Amino acid sequence: MRSFRQTSTRATKPEQVIDSVMTQLGKRGKGIVLLHDFHRNTAEALPELLRQLKLAGYKVVHLVPKEQLTTVPKYDEMFRIVFNAIRGNFGDWP
Repeated sequence: MRSFRQTSTRATKPEQVIDSVMTQLGKRGKGIVLLHDFHRNTAEALPELLRQLKLAGYKVVHLVPKEQLTTVPKYDEMFRIVFNAIRGNFGDWP
């Protein structure tokens, strides 16, 4: 399986992140996508990107760090809403 890293620094808008990831996956048919949430455009793209990945039949997994990390509360809340939506709980979905 090939992996690729979304080059968020080149994508200045969330839509560009989504287009880039979906295009690369479409070309390869499978892969591992590594996204860094410290890029604002990547974090903002996450809800729609996850929705498109799910609709396209891709499997999304959450990797857990070995040690406790310091996170950004705003993005923690965004992740909680998206993660709940993936599990079928759309109560907080915009």
